[in-house]
Amino acid sequence: MVGKYPVITLCGSTKFKDEFMEAQKRLTLAGNIVISVGLFGHSGDEEVWEGMDEGTLTQTKEMLDDMHKRKIDMADSIFVINVGGYIGESTRSEIAYAKAAGKQVFYLEEMAEETTQESEVPEGDSKQEFLGEKFLRNTAKIKLDFIMESLGTTLDGVEYFYDLEKQECFYSSDFGDFSMYEEDYKKLLEEEPDRFLKLPGKYEISGHEMMEDFVNGLPEGPDRELLLRDIQGRGASRRFKNGIRRFGIEQEWADYQAETYRKFAVEWCRKNGIAFE
Repeated sequence: MVGKYPVITLCGSTKFKDEFMEAQKRLTLAGNIVISVGLFGHSGDEEVWEGMDEGTLTQTKEMLDDMHKRKIDMADSIFVINVGGYIGESTRSEIAYAKAAGKQVFYLEEMAEETTQESEVPEGDSKQEFLGEKFLRNTAKIKLDFIMESLGTTLDGVEYFYDLEKQECFYSSDFGDFSMYEEDYKKLLEEEPDRFLKLPGKYEISGHEMMEDFVNGLPEGPDRELLLRDIQGRGASRRFKNGIRRFGIEQEWADYQAETYRKFAVEWCRKNGIAFE
């Protein structure tokens, strides 16, 4: 992550130059910092190998492979250009490296299953439609405020969703309310469930743990000790609210709560491969 922008490194066979360029463009316009290959040795830059002896050629390819792993180090995730399901040995090693480093791995095409051998590129048009759910999750951009609102809701029966296709948020409730948007969202949720992401709600973060962490972060003294006693047992939330009001630290609590929600929202976006603002 650089600033508010997720960093994605492209991986795949350099024979798919057009797909690399298209992915780079689409992901960049979606608000990601995209790191790509330095040259396309199998489609357009073949001249770089001309005149190299076998030893120099081997060293150069090893250097390029190592440099690309350093690019993976710099990224939050990798996006694999697996046209026709093709994943070569070099790309396979990059995927394994990314996974070992805890990076997210996304694919241009859905992977039906992990394979152990290189796949063949099918004949015919290899240009892909960038419409898969995994790609949509990379190009989607969501406002952190809406996730924070979902986390902070105190109402039961209210659920918040993100529409991957329209890239807009809405909420539903047991009362049939679908925010300010069109009524057909209720039908779409049933007919196209993969199009929507359910946002994390109020039970994702323990309210008691958040109160406890906040109080433990206060300066030592009688006020802190009293608040620590207040948050024990039944009625802890009510006593805590009365306590922070009595000690004049309501704003500090509001700021801490907002920052906790914001950090959770950022991490949720990263795990789901969604750009945010």
